[in-house]
Amino acid sequence: MGLGVFLFALFLALTFPYDAVRARIASEADAAGLWVRIESMGPAFLGVSARGVRVGERPDGLGPPAQTVRLDRLTLRPSLYPWGLGFSA
Repeated sequence: MGLGVFLFALFLALTFPYDAVRARIASEADAAGLWVRIESMGPAFLGVSARGVRVGERPDGLGPPAQTVRLDRLTLRPSLYPWGLGFSA
C-alpha cells in the first residue's frame, strides 16, 4: 500500500498541469486588476513552487507596469495549522 501511495504522488507531481495553473492565476489576477507573471511552475515537497513571480497593478496598456514586486521563489503547500494554505517566499 505504501508503494502505491508513493507512486500515485510521484506521477501526480510529474503529470500535474502546471502551465494551466499558471495561466489561470494570471487570468484571475487580471480580472481582479493585477498584473501577474510567473516564469515557471513545478513540484515542491508536498506542494507547488513558482519561480520568477512578478506582481503589480495592471497598467492601461499591454506592457508591464512601471513598479512590480518580484519574488524569486514562491512555494504553496497545504497547512493544518492554521487550516488552509501555507506559503513561503
